[in-house]
Amino acid sequence: MEDKKIPSNYDRIDIEWTWNGDFNVGKDGDLADTQGDQIQSLIQEIQTVAQSALNDWKEHPSLGAGLEDFIGEANTRETANEINSRLTAALTLNDIVRDEDLTVRTIPVGPHTVLITITVEALATQNNSLESNTVTTSTVFDYFERGVVFVEG
Repeated sequence: MEDKKIPSNYDRIDIEWTWNGDFNVGKDGDLADTQGDQIQSLIQEIQTVAQSALNDWKEHPSLGAGLEDFIGEANTRETANEINSRLTAALTLNDIVRDEDLTVRTIPVGPHTVLITITVEALATQNNSLESNTVTTSTVFDYFERGVVFVEG
């Protein structure tokens, strides 16, 4: 009989910010937070790791994935595997997600562009908006430009 894996609960309350790091302001004029949808905190952490370099965060120098290291590299399966490994290590070693809950896929979408999907098996709770036990965030990475662009959805 096969054991069914139970996903982890990744609900947390944090300050709410946009994908590029700007704080959101709530209806009351104060800083908004993720209390209304606590899985949003996980999505924000994933985005922070994907767009940060090592040592970007003074208090957490190992937090970034350092994808800018791949600028100028060839768009090959080997490079994609290295990106997957880098993101997996950055997310799991910083205790953002458990390795067994994480899937990172890099899909070529152009001569020097890849789509990176980061999927986390997460427990749907009354405190988050998950309808299934899956959180997916996607980003586009271009080997010729510095920066990460997140895809809404």
